[in-house]
Amino acid sequence: MTMKKHILICVGIVMVLLVGATGVLWGMSHPMQNTAYAADPNAQAWSPSAELATQESTGIHIPGYGEIFFPEGEQDVSITLYNPQKNDCILVYSLYLNDETEPIYTSGGIEPGKAVQQISLSHALEAGEYTLKLHITPYDPQTGSMLNQADVSAPLLVG
Repeated sequence: MTMKKHILICVGIVMVLLVGATGVLWGMSHPMQNTAYAADPNAQAWSPSAELATQESTGIHIPGYGEIFFPEGEQDVSITLYNPQKNDCILVYSLYLNDETEPIYTSGGIEPGKAVQQISLSHALEAGEYTLKLHITPYDPQTGSMLNQADVSAPLLVG
């Protein structure tokens, strides 16, 4: 092998290593690409008609919920899963029935001032009264790291 070919091969290897290192550094500097959630494509800008009662007066604002109604036998249902404008975090909602361990719905990341208002449950529900547990996980939008979590319970009437 000639010296010229040897130099070209070495330059090629260095270029490949530089491209790989650039990709790793880019991924580290853009943490939103490495988070446990993806932005929810159904989240739309939303403002409450009245100030929502929240469970926190400072820190992360978590919406409270009263009675929720879902139609019997329907997977596509209406509910407002909201991230208050005051928050500096992304919220991910997971909905559970009673004390079940598998969620019937999990949202993508909902940015402050946005809400998801139509969801598709994992299965249709039979008529009855349930307790709906809304497990809410906040994420730091800069680092993608999970912050503290909250559980909100609400009566769910299906009929």
